[in-house]
Amino acid sequence: MCFRILISNSCIHSGIKLDFSNVKLVHSGGWKKLTAQAVTKEIFSKTLADIFHTKIENIIDFYGMVEQLGVIFLDCEAGYKHSPDFADIIMRNFYSMQENPIGIPGLIEILSIIPNSYPGQAIITEDVGELVGIDDCPCGRKGKYFIFKSRVEKSETSGCGDTFAEKRGDS
Repeated sequence: MCFRILISNSCIHSGIKLDFSNVKLVHSGGWKKLTAQAVTKEIFSKTLADIFHTKIENIIDFYGMVEQLGVIFLDCEAGYKHSPDFADIIMRNFYSMQENPIGIPGLIEILSIIPNSYPGQAIITEDVGELVGIDDCPCGRKGKYFIFKSRVEKSETSGCGDTFAEKRGDS
């Protein structure tokens, strides 16, 4: 959240350009309360690439949540998010909770073998995604790959950082 404000208010309007041509910038999360300021992923990535004087491919978005202990789904060169070897992703039907086939949006469920100190091996999120394919991504990576579409409309703020800030009065 702070990084976006820094980029939009300081760098863009001041015309600041940095020379980090080989830098890889990885970004995620913290946008739930900033939907009114939202820009497309393409505009965001292009703006960062311009500011840091790097290739747009070096701006890497990922999907993940603290509740899954560091399981992240990184974007590939083709713009899709990939499941790591130790995790899986399922798109669930909004009403029946059955697994959706490829190409049908649904609630994102994240499965991981990492959590063992609490029941976090399977978490159904309040996020909407779409499974694009399995083992046939144009980037050459194997496994499931998907796109994040949006948060569920009118879902409550529920991320650990957001709820902590609300309890402290920072929101």
